[in-house]
Amino acid sequence: MSGKSKFKIPRALLEPSAARAVEEAAARGGRIGAACSGGADSVCALMWAASVLRGREKNLFVLHFNHRERAAADSDAAFVGGLARSLGAEFVLGAAESAPERISEDALRKMRLAFFASKSAELGLSAIVQGHNSGDVAETLVMRLMRGSGGEGMSAPRPLSHFRGALFARPLLRMSKAEIKKILSAAKAEWREDETNSSPDFLRNRLRAEIVPAIDALCPGEFAKSALRSRALFQEDSDFAERVFGREIAAANPRLELSGSGNPPRELFIPREFASDPAFLRRAAAKLLSLNSLAGKTRSGCADSFVAAAVSGGAARVCVGEGLEMFFDGSIVGLEKPEPLPGWEIVLKSGRNALPGGRVLRVEKVSLTKARFESIINGENDDSARAYIDLSATGGLAGGALVARSRRDGDRYPPLGSRSPKKLKEIFNAKKIPARKRKSAFVVCNLRGDILWSPGLPPSELFKAAGSRSVIELTCEKF
Repeated sequence: MSGKSKFKIPRALLEPSAARAVEEAAARGGRIGAACSGGADSVCALMWAASVLRGREKNLFVLHFNHRERAAADSDAAFVGGLARSLGAEFVLGAAESAPERISEDALRKMRLAFFASKSAELGLSAIVQGHNSGDVAETLVMRLMRGSGGEGMSAPRPLSHFRGALFARPLLRMSKAEIKKILSAAKAEWREDETNSSPDFLRNRLRAEIVPAIDALCPGEFAKSALRSRALFQEDSDFAERVFGREIAAANPRLELSGSGNPPRELFIPREFASDPAFLRRAAAKLLSLNSLAGKTRSGCADSFVAAAVSGGAARVCVGEGLEMFFDGSIVGLEKPEPLPGWEIVLKSGRNALPGGRVLRVEKVSLTKARFESIINGENDDSARAYIDLSATGGLAGGALVARSRRDGDRYPPLGSRSPKKLKEIFNAKKIPARKRKSAFVVCNLRGDILWSPGLPPSELFKAAGSRSVIELTCEKF
């Protein structure tokens, strides 16, 4: 590294808020970390941090994490260690205990961030500088769009962000890879090239090599600028919405403990004017899950279903992991362990039958048209809410011939198309029935105890509509 004294980034190229945060922390005598892989971006970020701390090099800490996933990983660590010494900074090395069995972008990123956050706390770092550039912004924007992210996700990577108490600053966000390499070359600085950056195994690499250039070809030189602007606009909107939400939720929950210490709250009161607002309810659900360390364990589709049900029906309930359910009752978003439903059994009558849990089962003897009968035989019926059973199952639907009851361990029957009995659990898995529906599932049986149907599953092969167009129609509502 021969260009230490010659290194300089024009002020206009730096991201103002990130640069200012690092410079102010350094001026106060704070310790600054620089996350450095050895690549051009992180080397540039490190050298910029060193220029900010010139004369105070003892406050600069170079953080490198060896994932042990590449043959060159050890030589990369040695390179970064040598660079740190040439700058008069302390080298802080972390490493995976063993080579990862399965390599993924997300897994490697989580390992790095956990290391950086732990060292930030251990060393008392005021900020950790990272080398994200404008290309990273464009790639992230496309990746988040592919995943259906909201405003918060689309505002990444932010100039400043927090993770487990550590502050991350990204002063190079406005710079392109070409500008970064030009500045390094002018300073006669060296860097390492990671061969995995060209591997098609990682989505980001494919976007960088194929998709982003294709988009850029449609608007030469403009996509990176547009991505930077969009990221900033998403951040503005997301931050504004979060401020409004924070103010309103705090006013509605004056005793709410938001620090994350102690016992997290299990309920959030929702202001009446926002009880049917999807954006507010989504943030309330996310806040409650985050406070209870459940945010990363809940799928985005689960949140979508929760919000949709809450807005359309004024109530919602979904499973969120660790044996908990999140509910909305019109005024509260909360978490609770559901009480197991007690076993029950009801003798069915013709017509409407009220069942536990607010469900209704209609039992009717009907005569099907030829076309409808043939469509059922051909498997065209939607078994999720309605089933057709041969009259032989009940002896002509005599009084008390059918029973509905709760699920029991070991329940099994041969579903349509199968001669051998299968456990309900196996059929649920095959049909991908959600866990919340499995818990409240019930079965319809004849007096001999044969299972004829369970809503959401196919009817029994033994009692399918086959011989006569006069059949029993079972219709379940609110399943």
